[in-house]
Amino acid sequence: MHAEAYWQGKVSDRYVLMKAVLLILFCSTVVLAEAGYYSKAYNLEKEFPLLSVILYEKAVYNENNPKIKQVAVSRLFFLYKKFRKYPEILILADRFKMDYSTQKHLDEIYEKIAALTGLSREELNSVIDLCGRGDDESVKKLSEFISRDNMNANNFILKYLIRKGEFVILEKIFQSWQMREFYPEHYITYLIFENKSGPDDFFSNVENDTYTDQRKAVLYYLRAMYYRRQSDFSFSNDLLAKSYELSPKKYILPEIGKNLASLGQKEPACQPKHLKYLDLEKESDLAFSLYCRTSVKSRNKIELDESLRLQSFRDHLPFYRDIIE
Repeated sequence: MHAEAYWQGKVSDRYVLMKAVLLILFCSTVVLAEAGYYSKAYNLEKEFPLLSVILYEKAVYNENNPKIKQVAVSRLFFLYKKFRKYPEILILADRFKMDYSTQKHLDEIYEKIAALTGLSREELNSVIDLCGRGDDESVKKLSEFISRDNMNANNFILKYLIRKGEFVILEKIFQSWQMREFYPEHYITYLIFENKSGPDDFFSNVENDTYTDQRKAVLYYLRAMYYRRQSDFSFSNDLLAKSYELSPKKYILPEIGKNLASLGQKEPACQPKHLKYLDLEKESDLAFSLYCRTSVKSRNKIELDESLRLQSFRDHLPFYRDIIE
């Protein structure tokens, strides 16, 4: 009798132990899954801080663990600051609570943006508030503000609206032909990001004599970016060539190289002229420089591969997938 009770107790203890082990494994798996993007971003940041940004963004918007999310927000904020992504900083601050140390830096960023745009801090706060509202009265006030003679401020506001994805507000603003005429670059960028078919209709007027060659060059460049998003890399390069002919801006040459890379033409893509003017604080330029290396050795191959996969989808550039074989 005592022996039977003894063995029943042993079985019961083992059962409890097995349940405890399974519970620990389950909890560990959940924590690891929650920390997935943050962990990848943290590892990659040490080697490629710029390419870790997209992984931190994934962590911020997908993690369920509030502590991991808060740390990811803080890291993302300081990377945005490092790479001068000011619209993104304002969007982050609008959507997530900043901790005390981050808030102090945020105040500095607001002062810097105010200085760059020629706005007072009060004006900047007011216009940022309007950018978060979609009612007709707020959009009217915002449109009146953008109609003022302050190109630096107006360009920043329109760029901020595009990055924030406020397409309903932008659609209302660009119902005015004056806005489309004064800010064609932002209008086309809005159409591109919203995946509208309008760019072709708008570009039928690009040859209009009222546009300077420099403005035509910008519009050809934007049209090239539109066709890149349609995966028509050859036509995109034809348009980039027209843009460069009208106004030989250095930033156009790497874009020609990226299109060639996306067509699988590595040798012509990686010519020195396409690599000379790369801005390695721009994600696609950094990725292009990696593509043109003989080989890419990374201590964080899995993390780098994940970052490039996400970036390839965002930038509509398939050559990213060929960087790590």
